[in-house]
Amino acid sequence: MKISGVILAAGKGTRMKSELPKVLHSVLGKPMIKYGQEAIDHLDEKYVVVGHESDLVIKELKKDFNPILQEQQLGTGHAVVTLLNSQAYEKDDSEYVVIIPGDEPLLLKENIDNLKKLSIKTDIFVHTHNDFLEDKIIDAEIINHKISDSDLKKGHLTWLSRPLMEKQKNDYKYFMYLEHDIKFSENNLKYFLKHEEYLNKKKFHVGFLIYEKNHDDKKNYSIHIGKKLEKYIMINAQKFFLNDNDNYCCFWIYNQEIFKKFIQTDWW
Repeated sequence: MKISGVILAAGKGTRMKSELPKVLHSVLGKPMIKYGQEAIDHLDEKYVVVGHESDLVIKELKKDFNPILQEQQLGTGHAVVTLLNSQAYEKDDSEYVVIIPGDEPLLLKENIDNLKKLSIKTDIFVHTHNDFLEDKIIDAEIINHKISDSDLKKGHLTWLSRPLMEKQKNDYKYFMYLEHDIKFSENNLKYFLKHEEYLNKKKFHVGFLIYEKNHDDKKNYSIHIGKKLEKYIMINAQKFFLNDNDNYCCFWIYNQEIFKKFIQTDWW
């Protein structure tokens, strides 16, 4: 399976009050565009959509990163369309394309900080496959796995976290898995705790829809649901939608009792 990656790096950085392209501002001693390149360096084909002061950005790119010029900066969606319509992308036969913003290198730290503020005991284990986090100061235990490029592209890094979680099955009241760019807040936790007990008794589990904000129309869009959820149940005068369409989820949270049942199933 081939996977390509694209960094969206055409922004002006107006809010930074600087003529320097946004992705060239330094974070922890190096330009933000460097973090983006490290994040997708293992993929088959790599692209960077450039725009404002494109020559300066291109100078910071590795040789195997293809710059795609977005002549008019008309938003995130237009940047992706610019890539798809480019000559460089015409012969790309990848099955998937990973799209990342060039100006958000510290999402992981921000999300770890959010988790540490939760009102329950929170130990965080970050499972990774390279030394990118070695010199970063984050309040978590870093676990570096050896994994082939082939298995990495298939998403197998996800499964490497599970042996440790099994060993910890008696250590925590709740278990959570989430990918690095997902924010989970105290409000999310309170919602979960409020509803989990009586939903579990009725053989349901509290889930969450993951959404992203479109920077053009400012609306929120769910990114893992293939079609609109139509079914719902009413319990205690509260409406709950049923997700029986897409089982994939890059986030879940279970209490200890359900987690122990989960690890005994084929789904685990």
